[in-house]
Amino acid sequence: MDVSPNYEAPGDSGLGSCEKVNEKIYRELGEFGLLDGRGRRKQYRSQDRYVQKLKRENELLKKCLVAWKEEVNKRDIRSWKR
Repeated sequence: MDVSPNYEAPGDSGLGSCEKVNEKIYRELGEFGLLDGRGRRKQYRSQDRYVQKLKRENELLKKCLVAWKEEVNKRDIRSWKR
């Protein structure tokens, strides 16, 4: 049996459990989820996450507002053409 560092067992995806966990965290929280939080109080970490969530939500709402304004302007222009 080959025990070289490149050996991969049959049916093994090549990812260890640690990598799978990190991949899941990255999908859920993005880059922010992979930051090293050792030595930080849980309260501060949760506060940082909350702030990041609010920033993402704010960006989304800004984009929605622009889209809604464009839609309203199109309606106004159409009503003037009649």
